[in-house]
Amino acid sequence: MTTQIRVLRDNLIKELSGLSEDNVGIAGIEFPRKKLLAALKLQKDADFMTITYGLMSWHYDYEHKHPESGWLCKDGTIRNWESAGSVKVDYPARWEYKPYDKEPTPCIQFTMESSGYRQTMRFCHAPVTTKAGEGKTKHLNFIDSANPVPKPELTGIALDTAMLIRALEFTVKSAAIEESRPVLCSVLFDCGNDVIKFVSADGFRLATATVIATGIATNKILIDRKEIYTLIKFLKGTIQGRGKGRYYPDVYLSRNQDNNEVYFATESGRITLNHCMGDFPNYSQLIPKEGTKIEFIASDLLNVIKPLTGIVSEGSGIIRLEFKAGSNDFNLASQQYDNIIGKITVSAHSEEHESSNEVNAKVESDCRIALNYRYLTDVLSHMGNDVVTLMLTNPSSPMVFTDNDLQETIMPMFVNWTSELKPDNQQVPEPVWQMTKEEYRIAQGNPPDPAIIDKWHREVVQEAIFAGNIIPPEVLAEYPELIPEDMPEPIEPEITEADNEYLNEHDRQTVEV
Repeated sequence: MTTQIRVLRDNLIKELSGLSEDNVGIAGIEFPRKKLLAALKLQKDADFMTITYGLMSWHYDYEHKHPESGWLCKDGTIRNWESAGSVKVDYPARWEYKPYDKEPTPCIQFTMESSGYRQTMRFCHAPVTTKAGEGKTKHLNFIDSANPVPKPELTGIALDTAMLIRALEFTVKSAAIEESRPVLCSVLFDCGNDVIKFVSADGFRLATATVIATGIATNKILIDRKEIYTLIKFLKGTIQGRGKGRYYPDVYLSRNQDNNEVYFATESGRITLNHCMGDFPNYSQLIPKEGTKIEFIASDLLNVIKPLTGIVSEGSGIIRLEFKAGSNDFNLASQQYDNIIGKITVSAHSEEHESSNEVNAKVESDCRIALNYRYLTDVLSHMGNDVVTLMLTNPSSPMVFTDNDLQETIMPMFVNWTSELKPDNQQVPEPVWQMTKEEYRIAQGNPPDPAIIDKWHREVVQEAIFAGNIIPPEVLAEYPELIPEDMPEPIEPEITEADNEYLNEHDRQTVEV
């Protein structure tokens, strides 16, 4: 008894090309993978093919019999060359039935039809062997295209799959890796007002991305970042079409309130995600609402940053941005750089090297800031050739990158600037590691959930201790676990009698003058 299934030839070629095993197995019959792949690639005109497996004879049951040696012509006659005079003589064609006297053996038959011709290949059980012994075998399973699986009924909120993939890839990189706070290891789905806002934070940056979801109810869902990566892989596998005609079908979002499960379904399948417990911080209070605005093209800034990678790796992974203001009538969209007056100077410093590059921009006022190199390149790579708006208040406050539906807030790094861009009458902000927790919270506007701000403050103080900076005692008292055992006590300066005489003499001379 035999069984037939109908499959797409291209799908089988892709499956075989992606394997590294020596043999493939179908219905328990193993044979060389490379031989089957080479044979399938030769049949370029065939789209579908029929696979027959089961008990079949390896030889044909019919044999052509004729008293004279010859061959079968198209007109149904046998043509033979006689030795005498080489005269062509036609004999009537006869087919004689001769049953095969051996029992049928299991084999696999591939049948393809193209341009009116039928091509058949048969493979018996003959796995290839290697010098080390038997070769590895990959067993294949097929879905019969002649009897396709019924498509599932799609219910829920329809989402644009391409936009969803873009939003998830942008936010999942900002989720925390350390599991000290499990809530920050997740991505928040903030649903409401016909949109879903995806939010993630790790204490140093906060990413948000918005996707249109018409008709969605107000709700908040937390999904672990590991499951987000699984969801992205599932969504990318739903792509359909070939070449320029490739597209993503819509995906439908639904939720089971009873067991806290979230479903994403397409015509090709469904994936289930588990809702994490916990309360995500009030992220909206951590995003600055006003400040100096800078506009630039993301790819332009990224192209001038990449050559500095070597120097950044030699240093502490910090990139410096200095903004020089100019005329406000510069149009980025026109790409006319004849009258440039706005500049962004990008620089990197190490113990032995220093380098800088410039890029055109639209800057409201002179300012500067330093930030983590990896954080900056991550956000710029997602924004492509779009015009990005950067907003910042001062070098010690968070900065915000905005590109339509994408937004990322990044905490700055603290460096020693060699030149002052601020006016003399403007006070330079005090370094964070010289502030107490309460002072830093006040400087950040007293956020309602200061957990992320406190974590950042602790990290900055720890880096300052390792760098050998003199930390005020009131700051060290808040983090006794960070104080090294060999850290020397601060020494009070001793004033001698000679110093007192010198000071008295200096005061007397000042009065006489």
